[in-house]
Amino acid sequence: KEPLDEKEPLDEKGTLDEKETLDVKEPLVEEKPRAASGETCNDAAAPAFRTYCAEGLTCDYPGQMTGASGVCKKIVGHGEQCNDAMPAAHAVYCGTGLQCEFPENMPGASGVCKQAPYPGYEHC
Repeated sequence: KEPLDEKEPLDEKGTLDEKETLDVKEPLVEEKPRAASGETCNDAAAPAFRTYCAEGLTCDYPGQMTGASGVCKKIVGHGEQCNDAMPAAHAVYCGTGLQCEFPENMPGASGVCKQAPYPGYEHC
């Protein structure tokens, strides 16, 4: 290796001494806080502009919009409790191919994720 400047430690051959090199332990890029439920996310943007969701949340992107930002959502599977009628920060959505079935005559109650009636079904 060639020395980068005259202050770097050299061995008897005039090359950089491996034992004397610095061990950088600090991250080169400061990690940004993660987005909460209902907040904007985009893990496909350029590194400086990426926004990841907090643990347990999924970045849900609008269909067929490459590069668009999404929204952090809690998405659950078949048989799990859901409630997409809550404010975004507290809502729990069913995964692809599922719908949230609510008990009758109980507005605001939580439901259970069940198989959707047909492929591509999305509850709005």
